[in-house]
Amino acid sequence: YLKKVLGGFFKRLFYIYKLVWETRPWILFVMLAISVFEGIMPIIGALISKDLLNAIVDGVTNKAPNSFSAITYLLILQFVYIFATRLVSSVSNMINRIAGELVTNHIKLKICTKAKDVDLKSFDMPDFYERLENANREAGNRPLQILNSTLSMMSTIISMVSFIAVLWA
Repeated sequence: YLKKVLGGFFKRLFYIYKLVWETRPWILFVMLAISVFEGIMPIIGALISKDLLNAIVDGVTNKAPNSFSAITYLLILQFVYIFATRLVSSVSNMINRIAGELVTNHIKLKICTKAKDVDLKSFDMPDFYERLENANREAGNRPLQILNSTLSMMSTIISMVSFIAVLWA
């Protein structure tokens, strides 16, 4: 049972990846790169915050005489980190909107091509027409939702493994 369920899941998942790849391969690469970036950024932010807090503590306890320059450097680094995170988030939203339009057009074109090849009496069958309309309605939403969910899960796993590695060290 588990083999059947997981096999069907991965078959459909790889079909969705194939649809996005057929649309434009760069979409998949950019979304994958953004996902890896979003997975690594939380650990980078935590390390910057750690160094900033340590520099502030050293400055308050007078352990480091030139702590002002270190704190200033780390604050600038924190600003760059926040700016990069928001920039990548905006680019990710833009790519998702563009990908949504491109994938929708590609899938609807495939549906039209398939409908052109089917004989006319198939359109009189309610089951066929219902499936065709459902595919047409869900063309833009479902594939990218599934793709974004899997890439989000991947970035969460990258973050989790990174934090575990840092805590282990």
